[in-house]
Amino acid sequence: MFTTVQLSSSAMEAPGLASAEAGKQTAQGGEVINNFILKKIEVSAQSAAEEASDNFETDLELRKIKALNNPDTAAADKFFRQDVKTLESTYRSKLSTGLAKRKFSDLANDAGRRSIIDFTKQNNKRVVDQSNANLNRQEDKYLQQSSNLTLSVKSRAIAFNNGLAAFEAAAANIGYAEAESRQEKFIEAVVSNTLTNQVNQPGVNALAIIESFRTGSSADPAIQAGSRNLSADQVSKIADGALKAANRAIKARQDAAKQAEAEANADNDALHNYIVNVDLSDPLAVSLAEENHKRLLAAGYYETEAKRKAVENLLAGEDDTGEVKRTQAVTDKEQELETLASTDELTHEVLAKSRHLVTREFHSRMLQEIERDRSDAENDAIKLMRGAFKYTEESDATEAGLKSPARAEFHAATFKLRGWMQKNKKASPPAVRDKAITIIKEGEKRFVNLMRDFRQESLRVAHSRLPRTANIPAPTASNIKEVRAATAKALVKSNDAMLLAFQKMLNEESIRQLTDR
Repeated sequence: MFTTVQLSSSAMEAPGLASAEAGKQTAQGGEVINNFILKKIEVSAQSAAEEASDNFETDLELRKIKALNNPDTAAADKFFRQDVKTLESTYRSKLSTGLAKRKFSDLANDAGRRSIIDFTKQNNKRVVDQSNANLNRQEDKYLQQSSNLTLSVKSRAIAFNNGLAAFEAAAANIGYAEAESRQEKFIEAVVSNTLTNQVNQPGVNALAIIESFRTGSSADPAIQAGSRNLSADQVSKIADGALKAANRAIKARQDAAKQAEAEANADNDALHNYIVNVDLSDPLAVSLAEENHKRLLAAGYYETEAKRKAVENLLAGEDDTGEVKRTQAVTDKEQELETLASTDELTHEVLAKSRHLVTREFHSRMLQEIERDRSDAENDAIKLMRGAFKYTEESDATEAGLKSPARAEFHAATFKLRGWMQKNKKASPPAVRDKAITIIKEGEKRFVNLMRDFRQESLRVAHSRLPRTANIPAPTASNIKEVRAATAKALVKSNDAMLLAFQKMLNEESIRQLTDR
């Protein structure tokens, strides 16, 4: 008997399904492995690209610094852009896989773009700074030439037009608004300087020149051309400034005359000092002293008869009665005169009257002592004035020092002191110092006010040179703190040399205002 077994379809399919599942699992395992390998390749490429990009940026920064040190801004821009491309190509070629190169290119493009933008900003700033520096030099040159009355009218006209053209040429770099503003200031400065130079000439009618400018009838071509661009307020301001300049020029000429006289007196004082200190045992020295005495006589040096006779007695030697012999009376007289000398009461008059009552050597020594004490007292007094008026000869080497009230006030004070000393030959050294202190006190308030005005004018001139973009208010005596704050804010954005110099002046003015109170 046979048994028939019937198989189900699912049973028949099972081996195939199992085999398929096994194949699927094998395929999935291979995909995981492939994904892992690809991921590893990508990570490796990314790492290599980032390392190359870091090195690329470091080299790029060095190239940027080098380019920014190139004084030729146009060439610097060209070479730096070439460097960006060259460096990118160099670092890209060092990578071993295409994936790493592609990733590096993406990173390098971003880094190069950022670096070019940063370089361009800094280089453009250099262009503006260089343009301003060049424009400043041109402005100073053409301003000086345009207002120089010793040049021909044609030369001055050429300089004036060149100055106007310089601002137009610089407009593309410094901005059209800035160029226009500076051009207007240049025109005003040419007119102002020309007018000032006119009224500063010796022997001219300054008031008539200034009045012709006010009424628009000046004969000077530069003033005529420039005045057409000025407002009524600007004309009035320039005229007022020229009037002040004329007064200063007159005073300066007067001071110069006084100074020349003082220097001549100083030379004569030196001759007189040689005479009273001459070695009477040396015939050649005595002969030179006699020549010096003749020069002093011709110059009218001896203000008093006693002073002249004292020198003549010294040079003449002993009188007809012969040398004064040493007696008790002579000794007593000499002691009396020495006592007077010790209390600063010995004068030329007293010594001259005692000429034949003391020995020749004693007379000579006392004459020298009188002159020495007088000279020491004068020097001490002048030192006081030098300190009070903040004057040093070194300051005369600068234009600002020559214009400073310190110079004029110091010379005026010393001239006044020497004039007083000439009239008061009997004045003791303490009296000379007291007189110096009195002169200082009399001029102290005036000096402080003059210096304050001088510093304010210097600040205004420096402020007019600043770029308008700095947004710094015009300085006055009462807003220095506000101006300092605005200047500090502007320096955060731009480390401009003019801003730094202006800040230094503001700091000095703040200190001066505190010490002037």
